[in-house]
Amino acid sequence: GLLPAEIDAMPKLEIVCTLGVGYENVPLAYAKARGIRVCNAAGTNDDCVADHAMGILLAAIRRIPYLNSGVRAGLWRDDIPRPPQVSFKKMGIVGMGAIGKKIAKRASGFEMHIAYFSRSRHDEITYPYFDSIIKLALWCDFLVIAAPGGKENQHIVNTPVLNAWGSQGVLVNISRGSVGDTEAVEYALS
Repeated sequence: GLLPAEIDAMPKLEIVCTLGVGYENVPLAYAKARGIRVCNAAGTNDDCVADHAMGILLAAIRRIPYLNSGVRAGLWRDDIPRPPQVSFKKMGIVGMGAIGKKIAKRASGFEMHIAYFSRSRHDEITYPYFDSIIKLALWCDFLVIAAPGGKENQHIVNTPVLNAWGSQGVLVNISRGSVGDTEAVEYALS
């Protein structure tokens, strides 16, 4: 983040532009009071982030890192159990903004069943809408978090969500780290 003291250390600063879509780590009121414009890179990396989310999901489900190192260590195909597939599974998307929509489009290429939870229902979206993240977690195999950061979404992935989802669920968070309760996720993994 950017601190007011850091802003003060740059008296000629006129603009702050964050690399991502959010700017919750910039003291907006302080910058505004100093006449500094604040913007973000919304819309510039949606495709890249959606691709990355699918890459993480595929790597996790198909066990690509493990299998890659195993083959390099001499494992033969017959010694490797067949990993599950992503096709025809259920993907829940938390946050159906520009990136969430692009993730859904990519997931549909794998013939996945898609549903979402968002702050509000989007009437133009034909995927099923769940009115709570817990209900979405109960439904899906994979949960992809593409929600904005900030206080309203802090720790929305928490113990109740992880318990609803169960031990076989796969979480992909391409959002801010703060959306997940780190202790709850750590406990669920142990």
